[in-house]
Amino acid sequence: AGVSATEISPQICELVRKNFPNVDARVAYSHSLPFEDSVFDCCVGIHSLYYCQEAAFPDILEEVKRVLKENGGRLICSIPTSNSYLVDGNKCYDGYCQVENDPLGIRNGLRIKLYETSDEWELQLIEMGYQNIFIGKSDSNWW
Repeated sequence: AGVSATEISPQICELVRKNFPNVDARVAYSHSLPFEDSVFDCCVGIHSLYYCQEAAFPDILEEVKRVLKENGGRLICSIPTSNSYLVDGNKCYDGYCQVENDPLGIRNGLRIKLYETSDEWELQLIEMGYQNIFIGKSDSNWW
């Protein structure tokens, strides 16, 4: 089984390729994944999937669903809620926040999808046809 990765930063992709030569690292946004349909057993999006600069968040979820194997692909991801460090000091409107104080300084200016609760997130996944949903939570701001 192979491992593929996407990242919006060419520099980070280059570091991945250098340190993990067996990983297929590609520069891409989550709303336009450079892969064929139904190819992945699992998609992992930790501190990443909710960045939706170019598209609405449901479009990203549809794109992830497109590349996951039908009736068996799994999505593992994290999402920010209203008490996340990503929200502190940022402009929020219509369920999205404009990132202005990224601790690493590389995501400033990007837009993230924001949910008030994990129940709201779960409902959206169910409405989009995702199955076997389990949501783990961590309320700590690990920065």
